[in-house]
Amino acid sequence: MLKNLLHKIEKLRAGELEGFKTLKEHIQSLDEFQYQQIVERLKFQIEIVEKYNPKVRPAIDPVVSTELGIYRRLDDFEIGKLLDYPECCIKSFVDCEDVACTNVYPLAPNTLTNICAFETTLVI
Repeated sequence: MLKNLLHKIEKLRAGELEGFKTLKEHIQSLDEFQYQQIVERLKFQIEIVEKYNPKVRPAIDPVVSTELGIYRRLDDFEIGKLLDYPECCIKSFVDCEDVACTNVYPLAPNTLTNICAFETTLVI
């Protein structure tokens, strides 16, 4: 998950990834120091996760998520796509209606605090 996030960030910076309008604009507007700080922190987190191999999906480094504005700048679709959530779960965050994913447990309507169990990934 973290490697894929890093890959997406690098592609967005280079303008080679579509579907992330708000995040793409933000990443491209970062000065080089800010951008490198995000990338280096994420690479370090990837090293730690690979070394200790936790049994749960690791949270994104708080500095990385804050600098990217994941929880204040992006809409639910962009967050879900960025974090590789199943489409059924993304839809549940937005619609809070009966969706294809039958294992959706809404905790708060129209927020990313829903839980969607998809195969072995628990998305909160």
